[in-house]
Amino acid sequence: MRRLKRVPSDNGLTFTLETDKEQKRNNLLCNFCAWRDKHGPLRECSKHKVLARYAKTGVGLLIRTCDIYQPILTFKITKSMEGGFEKDFNTFRLGATWYNRVSPGTVCGLYDVGKKMIFGKAKVMATYNGDMEEMCHQHAYKNHLFVGLEQEDAAIRMESAMKKAYGHIIEHRSNSICTVIDLRRVVVGDAGITYPTVVIA
Repeated sequence: MRRLKRVPSDNGLTFTLETDKEQKRNNLLCNFCAWRDKHGPLRECSKHKVLARYAKTGVGLLIRTCDIYQPILTFKITKSMEGGFEKDFNTFRLGATWYNRVSPGTVCGLYDVGKKMIFGKAKVMATYNGDMEEMCHQHAYKNHLFVGLEQEDAAIRMESAMKKAYGHIIEHRSNSICTVIDLRRVVVGDAGITYPTVVIA
């Protein structure tokens, strides 16, 4: 209990066990959720409404799990690829992290790194994980970068793009595993959307 202290809050003074460093980190699950954007502001999130009610009473809650959390997929978007995000498309991610992070039914936010904003939402339709060359051959023709290309041409270009993006990592591995996520654009409120439960360790 030596860490117990009183700190300023909107309602005067409140008790906490968090250190100053922990409070400054502000490492909250909500900060990395796609509800935090114009397509689904936090005020529309049912969990955030609960937090807001408690905050008014001087109680600060920390969300460690959430059954409506929406992961964020980042993209470096150029003008030539804008049409690739309509309806169905896929995205490639190095390693198995995203394969373990999402599953069919998960709703993700699509984040434009350049504009620093979420430009839409998409539902995961399927996920695949395996050797990068094999994944490129099987799925590259559906990628948002190569919509409309023949399967073989798309595979060659996808493998080149992956090496360009992750070359510094790939060259130190004997085999390169990647994850492919099939996505379908959705509008918030679409029927049939389900959400994963995400836990912060």
